[in-house]
Amino acid sequence: MIELLPVRRKEIEKLAPMILAYWQELDEDGGAGGARDVEDAKRLLYGAISRGGGIFWIAEGNDEVGFVEYDVSQHWSRPEIKVGRIAEIYVDPGHRRVGAGRAAMEKIIAQMTEDDVAYVTLATSIRNESARRFWEALGFHEDRIEMKRTLKEPTV
Repeated sequence: MIELLPVRRKEIEKLAPMILAYWQELDEDGGAGGARDVEDAKRLLYGAISRGGGIFWIAEGNDEVGFVEYDVSQHWSRPEIKVGRIAEIYVDPGHRRVGAGRAAMEKIIAQMTEDDVAYVTLATSIRNESARRFWEALGFHEDRIEMKRTLKEPTV
């Protein structure tokens, strides 16, 4: 059974290597990877948690098989509307295609539905076909096009 458990500050050491694996996959997919070493990942995680970021373990029994970051906020121009946002989700490759990611997302969507969230947004790479199929199977569809203009290449 999949559970979502908040990542605590004392667990950042444990999460950092998973963050690096996630960012490596993003880099391979042409996405915007992040930290380049464990210390960078830990620093960014401490900052996110200190700001109240909603980072959760995707847990199956006693094993953390992934993580998800999501939040709910008010629509900027219509404060009566709550909007959910899936910022990041990662499932360890050894636990993919067995329903862990789907179960985690179904729990999040059920909670958002209960909390009267009007809709949920997310972004994924155009080239990431497996992620697109995953999201479409959960009922997500293309609604807008996010465009990007690179002004400066990131330094490694």
